[in-house]
This record gives sequence, C-alpha cells and structure tokens, in this order.
Amino acid sequence: MNVIESSPSDYRNIVRDPFSIFDSVDFCQLNASKVESVKHLIFNDGKNRFGIIAGVTDGVLKAPFSAPYACFSEIGKNNKIASYATVASSLIDYARGLGVNRVRVTLPPSVYDESHIAKLYNSFYNAGFRISGCDLNFQYDLSAFGEDYEMTIDPKARQKLRAAMRGGMTFQKTSDIKSAYDVIKANREAKNYPLWMSYENVLETIKIVKTDFFVVSTPAEQAIASAMVYEVAPSKVQIIYWGNAPGTDELRPMNFMAFHMFDHYKKAGKSFIDIGPSTEYSVPNFGLCDFKQAIGCDTSSKITFEADI
Repeated sequence: MNVIESSPSDYRNIVRDPFSIFDSVDFCQLNASKVESVKHLIFNDGKNRFGIIAGVTDGVLKAPFSAPYACFSEIGKNNKIASYATVASSLIDYARGLGVNRVRVTLPPSVYDESHIAKLYNSFYNAGFRISGCDLNFQYDLSAFGEDYEMTIDPKARQKLRAAMRGGMTFQKTSDIKSAYDVIKANREAKNYPLWMSYENVLETIKIVKTDFFVVSTPAEQAIASAMVYEVAPSKVQIIYWGNAPGTDELRPMNFMAFHMFDHYKKAGKSFIDIGPSTEYSVPNFGLCDFKQAIGCDTSSKITFEADI
C-alpha cells in the first residue's frame, strides 16, 4: 500500500465523504496551527482506498491532532480485508520516511461503524501497534427512545427526571451562544475540568461545523444548564460540552436536559447521540459513568494505538 501526500484541495476532491466532520479538510485546516505540519494522506494499492489527515509535532505523527478521534475515510466502498491489512504497516513506513519517532492514532468509538473499525483494529494489531489508551465512550441509541423512556432507565434516574419535570424548568434551542458557553465554563471551573475551547474558538468552529446550542432555564428564565452539540456525520451528533451551573444539582437539570435532547434528536431523525468518554487516560470517572448509564446510555470502546519508529 502506497501512502501519497496530497494538497488540501486535492484531498478534498479525492475524499468526498470524510468519516466525520473531524476528518474533513476544513476542520483540520482550522486547527492546523496546533501542530508543526498537517499531512493529507491517500492510501493507494493501485486504487485509492483510504484517506486520513494527521499532524506532526514534537516528533510524533498523530491523528487526531485537535479532535476527539480520527478515522480512515473510505474512498471506495466494499474494500476487501486485504486492503485494510496493510493500512497500519504502510502508515509506519510513511512515518519512518518522515523521520518522526512515534505514530499515535485514536480511532472513533466502535459504535460509529463496527465493521470498518474492527478491520482497522486488526490492521493495527498485526502491524505491531500497542494499545496505549482504552476509553469508555457512552452513547444513547435514539431508536430506543419513546413514550416509555422513563420506564427504561434506572429507577433513581426516573425519580430525578420526574422531580425535574415538576420544577417548571424549560428547555430550548438557543442562538445566545455566549450564555450557553458561560454556563459550561462555570460548570467546568467548579468541577476543575479542562475547557479546551475558548469562546473565540467556539465562534470560529461553528462557521464550519453544524452546531446546536441548548439551554435549560428556571421559571425565572435563568439559564442553569446548557449543551453544545456537533453534527459529526449526517445521522450522528456528539455532545462536545454540557453541564449545569454550580449550586443547581438539586433541580436535576441534567436529567431534564438529557430527556429533551433525546426527544429533539429522535424527532430530527438522528441515529444516536455520542455523549463522549467518561474516562481520563483510560481511568473511569465512576460518577460520570453511573450518570450516563442511569439515563440509558450504552458503552463502546475508543482505542488509541501507538507505535515507536
């Protein structure tokens, strides 16, 4: 398998259906300043089979370089196992020619495309990559959402949702991005969680990524919880940030927001909501895991592979 460097414009013409928004030329160009160089790579064995965009920094070739995951986008469909088999080893050969010391790839959660990602797992394993990260990702299957939602979730979560429903709160999609961002920022600061995107970063990103913002407000119209959601693929959305304002836990705004977001995206025809990992360096945050399981989420693996050159 040959690995061919292409220009951003050529890559866009060749890879017409990126695996996700994070694998698009526009998204990677937006974040290009975070690495020393960006490589737009086409994998060809007589035909163009796959494409991936990677960054080089500090002697590491990595994909993603500023996103939750990256994936090999299929250029043609129904690629045979033989084509997948040499993808990872070809990436090592290419990296060796660059003179980097290491290759790191974090693939999407397996739920995004079980068949495609399983074949990539096998390719990376046989090429000698080691697993350096195994995160637990949570997602809600929207086909499971219906009028009986309350009866499908954990009894304690059911009680919290019912209490929230009686509290007079409202849920709405909003164009007031600053208010939504400020709630998320306050939540992150209170919990000592990192907030990787500044408000200015958010404004730049939504120019190229279809993004929804939601708020939960009290009867007095005070925003106490919010969410920022990307459409990462035509039928899939991912919660980038969500959270509630400090001191509002007893109102159960997150249970309230989860219910209404599931309802919103079910009606919008989406297949699932990716709620993201509840691990840090693969170590579970049990509180977050319990919350996501309690509201009905399933779990999938998000694997990081590394190889030294």
